[in-house]
Amino acid sequence: MAPSVQWRSYMLQPRPSAVALALPQRATDPALWTRPALPRPLLRPPSTRAQWIELMLGLTLVLNLIDAVLTLLFVRAGLAAEANPLMQELLERGPFAFVLGKLLIVSLGATLLWRCRQRTLSFAGALMALVTYGLTFAWHLHGITQL
Repeated sequence: MAPSVQWRSYMLQPRPSAVALALPQRATDPALWTRPALPRPLLRPPSTRAQWIELMLGLTLVLNLIDAVLTLLFVRAGLAAEANPLMQELLERGPFAFVLGKLLIVSLGATLLWRCRQRTLSFAGALMALVTYGLTFAWHLHGITQL
């Protein structure tokens, strides 16, 4: 073969780009392209139930924060007393301990419900928590008129 023909055949071969050199073998090897990169359950879009649970737990956490602030306000105004013995103990230690403890306890419960979100019972638990804090918020709104 003449040197010019060898040179031309070399020029016709595809050269790897800088991107291809940086990619792992899985991305550059055509034989591996048909294998999924992630297990199938991780590729599914989130279910409607998971989205509802996320919304309910987010609202529950917001209502919990509002409940903590309004409870502090009512207790300091002398309009209410904390009925929960654990929260009463935290309230006696100070407002920061009360709010931190309240947020921590409810956040741990919300985390547990979120981790079990594939179960129907988790949906029911998130709904019950939201309804409970919604009713507590309504009770606080009723009490605001007395301030």
